[in-house]
Amino acid sequence: MDAQAQLAQFKEEFDPVLTAYLDARIDDAQARDAFTAEGLARCRDMILAGGKRLRPALTVWAYEGSLGTDRAAILHAAMSVELIHAFLLVHDDIMDRDAMRHGAPTLHEHYRRELVGILSPEEAAHAGNSLALVFGDMLNALGNHALFSAPFDKERLFVALTHLQDVIGYTCVGQLKDVMAEYTGSASVDDILTMYEHKTARYTIESPMVLGAILAGAEDSAEHIAAFARPLGVAFQIRDDIIGLYGDAHTIGKPVGSDVAEGKITLLVALAREMADADARAQLEELLGTADISARNLAAFRDIITTSGAREAAEERAERLIHQSIAALDALAFTPDVRKRLLALATYLTQRRV
Repeated sequence: MDAQAQLAQFKEEFDPVLTAYLDARIDDAQARDAFTAEGLARCRDMILAGGKRLRPALTVWAYEGSLGTDRAAILHAAMSVELIHAFLLVHDDIMDRDAMRHGAPTLHEHYRRELVGILSPEEAAHAGNSLALVFGDMLNALGNHALFSAPFDKERLFVALTHLQDVIGYTCVGQLKDVMAEYTGSASVDDILTMYEHKTARYTIESPMVLGAILAGAEDSAEHIAAFARPLGVAFQIRDDIIGLYGDAHTIGKPVGSDVAEGKITLLVALAREMADADARAQLEELLGTADISARNLAAFRDIITTSGAREAAEERAERLIHQSIAALDALAFTPDVRKRLLALATYLTQRRV
């Protein structure tokens, strides 16, 4: 089974549902305020411009794997995780100072450009950030609305909404650790892995699956889902770090090496700090956080990560985590078809290379 093909097929079915929902919310906003409607339309275009729809796919697969049968209802509910994802990305782009996503200006950058001729550069940047923060909050509200308006039993929806808020809290813990690591410049390998579990594994893999299981009435499977999802989610983030440094802008949807320019302490950096010699470590620290880093300096940074053995060590750790995740599949009481999809997904992550 081909995981990419499965996700592409799901995206083809899911995106029209998501588009119709967002168009209805834009129409509602238009009746109250044209500027708000324009901003929501921009959010819609940003969401639809890219993304594999992994999170909503996992929600639907876990629901159907737990013998849920209402396809239309779970597709509606699954919009919640995609909209919450968009909300977090809008805020994340501000914190990371990212100007591009999926080949287009990020939300705060769009409004900065719109206002830079009217306001001073500093005020335009602040206004762009402020507007994007509010639209991100609106996407958060829409994510909750999409779930609560799904045609499921209200008590089950309450459990699902409670779970969703818990996961946002865990994600914020991971984001706080990420921000502090960037500004203090200090984070151990264990710190980074804990952050990845909170910020990525629970939010990207575990939470969507548990949400689907809850809506199917199978919340008792949450522990087994976690055993599968957490190692896979950490491996997913490690792969993203590697692709973000060694890939290309088309693949990652933003400038290559943006993590380096932002001074992010990724697992690659934490490992290189432990494994590189003194001269290489000094050069690493000098390059980390270099705004508008040149191609030459980025190549030098990559060389330190590679020659220190940090890239190989990160690859090996991701491989071990993926195998741990696959082994945990045996305990998941899902249908055979869904188990095959999840196995294909884990295999796909194993094969992600630059």
